[in-house]
Amino acid sequence: MEIKNTDAEGRLVLADAMTWTQYNYKVERMIDIATLTGACSAALGPKMGGLFTNDEEFGDTMFKLSKKVEEPFWPLPITDDNADNMKGVHSDLRNANLSAYS
Repeated sequence: MEIKNTDAEGRLVLADAMTWTQYNYKVERMIDIATLTGACSAALGPKMGGLFTNDEEFGDTMFKLSKKVEEPFWPLPITDDNADNMKGVHSDLRNANLSAYS
C-alpha cells in the first residue's frame, strides 16, 4: 500500500477489518456507515452520506431505507476509473489518487 494522503489512513484500517471479516466469516454483505471522507461532506453537505456499493439491488434497498429512517444517503458511482486511480506505482494499491499528489 502506498500512502499518498495521511488523512486517509482510517480507510486502510477499515479495509483491513472488512477484509479480515470477509475472510474469516464469509459474510454475504457488510455495511460501513462512517465519516471517513470529507469529500462526501463537501459534495453532499453535512446531513447526507455517500452510498457506495457493488450490488445495485442492495444499494437501492439501502437508499430507500435511508429515506424511511430519515438518515439519507445518496448513491455515488464506483467505476473502472476508480480502480485505475487506486493502482500503486510501487505497490498493488495507493490510498489516494496519484494525480492529486504528483
